[in-house]
Amino acid sequence: MKGYTIALETKKIKVAPCNKYSIAIAICDVNDAIYNSGVYLGANSFKTDVIDLSGVTAGPSVGDSLLLKAGCSSTTITAKINRPATVYDSYTFQVEGDMVEGVDYIAFGNQLVFPEGDSIAQVTINFLTDPSDVPGQIKTLEIITEKTTPCSEMDTITIKAVVPENFEFSYIRNDTVYCNDVLPQRELLQAKVINGIDNTTYLWTGPDGQPIGETPTADSNYVTITEPITITVTARDECFREISKTITFRVNTGTTEISTDKDKICEGDSIQLSCTNAITCVWTSIPADLKLAQNNTALNPIAMPSGQTTYKVTISDKFGCEAKNQITITAYPNVNATMSLNPTNLTYINTQTKFINLTANSHSVLWDFGDGETSTDENGYHFYPNDQPGEYEIILVAYNEALCPDTARGRIIVKPDFTIYLPNAFTPGSGDITSIFLPFSSIPLEYELSIFNLWGENIFTTNNKIGGGWNGKLKSGGYAEDGTYVWYLVYKDGDGLRQKKKGTVAVIGSPK
Repeated sequence: MKGYTIALETKKIKVAPCNKYSIAIAICDVNDAIYNSGVYLGANSFKTDVIDLSGVTAGPSVGDSLLLKAGCSSTTITAKINRPATVYDSYTFQVEGDMVEGVDYIAFGNQLVFPEGDSIAQVTINFLTDPSDVPGQIKTLEIITEKTTPCSEMDTITIKAVVPENFEFSYIRNDTVYCNDVLPQRELLQAKVINGIDNTTYLWTGPDGQPIGETPTADSNYVTITEPITITVTARDECFREISKTITFRVNTGTTEISTDKDKICEGDSIQLSCTNAITCVWTSIPADLKLAQNNTALNPIAMPSGQTTYKVTISDKFGCEAKNQITITAYPNVNATMSLNPTNLTYINTQTKFINLTANSHSVLWDFGDGETSTDENGYHFYPNDQPGEYEIILVAYNEALCPDTARGRIIVKPDFTIYLPNAFTPGSGDITSIFLPFSSIPLEYELSIFNLWGENIFTTNNKIGGGWNGKLKSGGYAEDGTYVWYLVYKDGDGLRQKKKGTVAVIGSPK
């Protein structure tokens, strides 16, 4: 330009984003008629800020784009601006998706701050484990840049994280119960896990929290058991997930108790034996019980003791521990009920009888006197009604100590009192009760009456079983003369026994 270039004064004006502007300049030629002037703009004079996002994963992931949502996982978001930053240059970004701050990730703010002169800013998102997470569930988080101008574009990065499967034990040694005579025991303890993230570490500890065993940090560990103890195994993966289980070793002393279905039994009775805590058992008896011998390995065998019998049992319980016990059963001898009743034939004048229990080895008795009255006395007296005849069955039930009964029976007869009377004189033909000579008694009487004169001649006989008397007539048909006559009487008394009586009777006022 041959030295004629003149720099124009810089002119600054405000422009609105997204609009078109034209720059016009007037030029002239000084010498060679060539228009070679130009307009120059400062760098970035019309440039809008553009922010690009990218992410880098730290920790375990699934494939190239899916993170594991666990406490050891994180992602770092890098923001790149299209110019060097000025002092305190910062931009706001939006956070969207179904992840919840403080539940699924640690709060990280929503500002991107670029160091002065730098074009890169970073923010790290650290994930959290949520107990309510469902294994296999995929959660998302979206980071969206700020729209710096109405016509500038926003950048978005989507982070996807899958909830890992539950960390849990797939195998662990079961609790163990020892019989009290087998310790000490060297035991192999083992634990296996599934769904651990990367490497898993183990720690076996005792009740005091201190490591226990020969290899306490391995999944298999030998421990010598000398007494009851609880051992804890803790497994931890590289995402700080931790699970624990306990294994309990107990000592069992085998015990068993024997019972029967009857408290007391009689000779010849069967009983059922039972024992507690038994899985298997063997029964024996002294003296030998043939009934038991038929089922002596049953848990509830039937036995038939004779006299005093001792039953012994040896059991094995659910832990394989042995226990023994015994019980003595007495079979009480049966009684033979025997009684004494005296007297057994009673009359109205005395209706009392004495009852005596003569049963040997009776434990208790029950009397039934047949008149509605009972008694549990061994011996005593009983009165029957004295105003009517009757026949009563007496029942004695005698019991032994096992309350096995035996019965005896007796009989009591109550009759009116027996009396008989014959008058010493009568008047034949008088027409009243004194005109016939006959016996009078308290009960209907069967008798034979004979009359003799003083010379021993039989002048009258009646053998009517229902009675009959002498009317004073002779066999010739005439009346006997006044005087004394001899009578003989054969009869059955109130007990039905044959009796004899004799006496004299005077005939007074005989018709001529």
